[in-house]
Amino acid sequence: MKKLLVALLVGAMPALAVGQSVDPTCPEGACHFAPYFQGEGGFVGEPATNDEGEPLLVRLAVICGRVTISGEIEPDADGIVRQVLSSRNGLACGGDGGTFEVRGLRDGGWYWINDRRNSAVSSLFRLGARDNPETTPLDPGGVTIATTRNGAATYVRHEPTGRVGIVPHIQPVAPTRGCSGEASEADACVLGAPEDWEFVLTMGENDAPVGSTPIERGADVSVKVSLVGGHYIRTASVAADVSISGGMRGETVLNTPGQVTVSTTPADPIEGGELAWTILVPNDPARCFDLNADRLVRQTVLVSATGALTGAIPAYAAGEGPSASFTINCPDSG
Repeated sequence: MKKLLVALLVGAMPALAVGQSVDPTCPEGACHFAPYFQGEGGFVGEPATNDEGEPLLVRLAVICGRVTISGEIEPDADGIVRQVLSSRNGLACGGDGGTFEVRGLRDGGWYWINDRRNSAVSSLFRLGARDNPETTPLDPGGVTIATTRNGAATYVRHEPTGRVGIVPHIQPVAPTRGCSGEASEADACVLGAPEDWEFVLTMGENDAPVGSTPIERGADVSVKVSLVGGHYIRTASVAADVSISGGMRGETVLNTPGQVTVSTTPADPIEGGELAWTILVPNDPARCFDLNADRLVRQTVLVSATGALTGAIPAYAAGEGPSASFTINCPDSG
């Protein structure tokens, strides 16, 4: 620790309610708190960084009853914040205990409380964890337990051995699943965005991905175009349209009979897809004839959504749907 600038607020702040913070402007993911603090101890952590990669200012607030002590802390030469909380620097918390908050740390910080013979340790929790469900640990007997008003942990001491521990009340919360399926079945799920819809190009019986390698003319080839969404729900039968276009010395694929066609019969989409179309790339001996100069011109086929997607939430609007492309060339001469 290089510097600790302390401001003492006495009687200026009522006891915090559950979920409240002394710093409501704290950025998400960069503010943490100790679920229980009493007496003396300390914490350690690494400063978080902003979008430009610069370390954030680290601020500490020790909340002890109606007294709040706050200040700024500089990392040491290794870039680590190591801070002792003691009576000597005025950061201990007596009485019925309290908590402390640290702004500007990465996840992974932890803290300790010094007891008479041992120390108890616990992780620092993100401030958002205060909204998680809580449960109070059972008293097994033979130990003394303590918590603070609206506290988020219980302090446990086994007097004969001096063993101590901090048992958080906060429970882990599983991530909310992404939406899928019918609207009538959706429950507590996260919707994606219209931009999540995409065209995935595959071909062959095993739906091999169509990559950056051009498709070589020869035997007829079918390219499947599958419409794949992110997290969405169906409100009716999903419907969408596609068109194909491309360049061959300025020509448009749709205006070149026999070159490339899109099937009007729906195909089976790849796994996770909603709709699919088939684009036929037929053999074209005339184009690929050795003496035809066009045989050396690679043809690009662009697949574009036309109109709006219906029957799903979220859906893309007309003119804002996905697109994808692939290329075709003739085999080497000879």
